[in-house]
Amino acid sequence: MTTLDACDLNDPVSRQAFDAIVVDDPRVTDLALLRSAPDDKTTPIFLNSQDAKDHPLADGGLPDDLATVLTKARARQDKNALLQDQSSEAVVLSWLWHLDTRTVAPVIDLSRPEIYRYPVLDMLGVEAANTWLVRACQRELIIPISVIDRTRNCATCASAHLNYVDRCPYCDALDIKREQAIHCFTCGFVGEQGLFRRAERLICPKCDTALKHIGTDYDRPIERMRCCGCGERFNDPRIKATCLECGTINAQTDLQTHTFRSYGLGPAGEALLKGGRSPEDQVRAFGEAVGPEQFLWTLSWLNSMARSNSVVARVDILDQPEVSDQDRARTQSLRDQIGSLLPETAVLHYRDPNTIMVLFPEQGQDQTKEFVQRIKSIGDAQKNSPLKLTVDAITLPQPRIGPDARGWLDRFADKAN
Repeated sequence: MTTLDACDLNDPVSRQAFDAIVVDDPRVTDLALLRSAPDDKTTPIFLNSQDAKDHPLADGGLPDDLATVLTKARARQDKNALLQDQSSEAVVLSWLWHLDTRTVAPVIDLSRPEIYRYPVLDMLGVEAANTWLVRACQRELIIPISVIDRTRNCATCASAHLNYVDRCPYCDALDIKREQAIHCFTCGFVGEQGLFRRAERLICPKCDTALKHIGTDYDRPIERMRCCGCGERFNDPRIKATCLECGTINAQTDLQTHTFRSYGLGPAGEALLKGGRSPEDQVRAFGEAVGPEQFLWTLSWLNSMARSNSVVARVDILDQPEVSDQDRARTQSLRDQIGSLLPETAVLHYRDPNTIMVLFPEQGQDQTKEFVQRIKSIGDAQKNSPLKLTVDAITLPQPRIGPDARGWLDRFADKAN
């Protein structure tokens, strides 16, 4: 193993490949600079400081079995089929595979509206991290390991910077106060404590009995609230959440939830790293969704047959930029509904959780017309949902598919974006 007593991160010598890097002074800016360097994106970075071994961009303290860990990491690097792939997705998968102890985990960042962020994904160049995590999980490239936290988010802007306040349930005013009531055992009168107070004594305003001993002369029933605006009394105030970002006052039932998890390498991600091929590319049973390569091959084959009764269609589930738990559940429900609409002869492909591709090999125009009508019915039922459905369809053959089917399909799939 190559070693240096000390090095400057801006010095070219530090850009050479190392099996591992040990950092004595783990300042955040230095680790971010180190991890973002092209040659160090997946390199193990160990911290030689007892105070900072949980830094999200590092791999903890020096392991006792360092030689074994590095030997295993080198062997995986040699077998990595994505080693030359510099896409952010390939780099994240390679980073996870390099060491068994690695997970993609969120950390608190109060400067962000969503409060949490994934620093490793930021450093490895992943844009829209929350959306990427959902899509990578759907493809089993990664799998959830544990739940770290769950936030409540504004229904308007998705910010988690909320202020929860008690309000009057009648007029929604903020100016409310708690009142202590007294129950006179002699006459049964119940009223606010202030009505009983005379000088330093408690006297029932109805029967003039002096109340000396609680439990014998009187007791204190349930505390009540009173609105200083409308004067109404109530037991339970209405709790609402004011968004500190956009000012929206949210009812509790309107708040979205966002569950933040840590993630590890999934079975499809490991298969991709070992063989450059995901299990979703393997042939599936008749009628089930197919992988991207099989869908692409079928599209090319149908197009080459030059049959005018074949159609390729795309359904987009449009959601909000921030992915809430509710949106995930709604999206999955829509995917299930749309999949159930298709005839057995249709070829189904989930390009990502929000984009569904369909090939109608036979009677394409008639089947597409019926399919679009059913999609429209589902869309009409989503009027109160933030999710929207759009559908687009093209009749085959298309002259540009022949020379570049993959590029044509990418352009067709991206039309909704």
